[in-house]
Amino acid sequence: MLSGSGNSPNVVKALEAASALDLTTFAILGYSGGRCKILAQHSIHFEVDDMQIAEDLQLVVGHICMQWLSTNPINDTHLPSLSGTCTTS
Repeated sequence: MLSGSGNSPNVVKALEAASALDLTTFAILGYSGGRCKILAQHSIHFEVDDMQIAEDLQLVVGHICMQWLSTNPINDTHLPSLSGTCTTS
């Protein structure tokens, strides 16, 4: 999750829903980190009081992650088996 303040209602709600589904959650946050800093299981928190800088830092982290993924591609051996877990109605 990305949130400049860590208190965006939609992001807080998404983290709560993810937690209820037992999903692993990540957040990149600015300012104090807000509620998201508590709700996310893993967070990167930049304690800056400037929204533009907080958003710029989120972009930097995103670019670092994409660079790493481009040189370390995920393949099927790293993923859990999903066979039999999907159903349709």
